[in-house]
Amino acid sequence: MRRDPVQQVERWGAARAPRGPARIARRFAALAALALVLAAPGAQAEGRIQKFRGQLGIGYAKLVGDETPGGSFSMSAGVDYPVSGRLRAGVAFGYELLGGRIVERGSFVASLDYSMVEFLALAHWAPSSLGPLRRISLGPGLFGARADLSASAGGAGFGDLAVDEVAPGFALDGTVMQGGDSAVRIGLEVGGRMAFLNDDTWTMALVRLAFHY
Repeated sequence: MRRDPVQQVERWGAARAPRGPARIARRFAALAALALVLAAPGAQAEGRIQKFRGQLGIGYAKLVGDETPGGSFSMSAGVDYPVSGRLRAGVAFGYELLGGRIVERGSFVASLDYSMVEFLALAHWAPSSLGPLRRISLGPGLFGARADLSASAGGAGFGDLAVDEVAPGFALDGTVMQGGDSAVRIGLEVGGRMAFLNDDTWTMALVRLAFHY
């Protein structure tokens, strides 16, 4: 026989109904215990987070070599964590607008606009006896190299100049800045990059105003 749906709903609702203050008290106790467990390592976690340091840089970058553009804007952002007393490790992101140049072939003219994106894994060393040089950074990375081609006519004749490639490489930077343990330190960062493309090697020099916090 089919059961009365009204009775089924009533039984289901009865089974789901709260059991009064006792049930609420048990839930509150469980939540309080969970909060205590989570709060126990909270101080240690906060201490570890405070050891992270950040860096921002704004400046100028240029490709080095024959027939390279004049260079342009460069920016970077990174974060690092202490490994030992004078050694830190971290990651960084950078973007460079490297300028453009005009290429002529016969009666046709094309323009190339160069740029690069970089993702770096860096080791940072803080020397103690190199004067105002307070930070040396070195590490591998992936570089997104682009040379965007624009031609009003005869574009096929310039196709070999266009670049859109992700390539491995490495970075080296040195930063001159004030000493001490202030919350924000300002420095001058000078560095270089090498990206090993399939048919070429892009070598880039840069100088940036760096903010370490």
